[in-house]
Amino acid sequence: MPTSRSSRGFVAAAMLGLAGCAVEREAHLYPINEAANATGLIEGKTIGHGQGHGTIEGTMPDGEHLQGEFSIVFGGSVGFGNILATANSAAGSVTASGFSTSVAISGSGQGSAVLSGDRGTSIECKFLNNNLTGHGYGACKSSKGGLYRMVY
Repeated sequence: MPTSRSSRGFVAAAMLGLAGCAVEREAHLYPINEAANATGLIEGKTIGHGQGHGTIEGTMPDGEHLQGEFSIVFGGSVGFGNILATANSAAGSVTASGFSTSVAISGSGQGSAVLSGDRGTSIECKFLNNNLTGHGYGACKSSKGGLYRMVY
């Protein structure tokens, strides 16, 4: 991991985690326009608190401290149902019943992150998360006009 003039900052990253388990992730923001080139590559860390939510903290190269949070909507479905049946004949009747449940989780989730700095900078990120591996990619925009590709 490069440690030169890049900031130890922030980035929205997320993973499908168990409730109550904190998971730390590294992520990188790669500049894609001139305003972002002035900042350079931004390295960051997030702490996932489980169930698609976490906090972000970092410092911009000029020393501005940033804090924020991220959230992921996982998608999926839950199903349940009963089935009851009765058959009648001259020999008598027969009754049967059954119950079923199912849960499906989507392979990817949509995420959003917001950070604000102690000197007025704000950053907003949108990303796609792989719900099985906890890795993903997205895009971020700073209030100073910087555009970044995010990879984690």
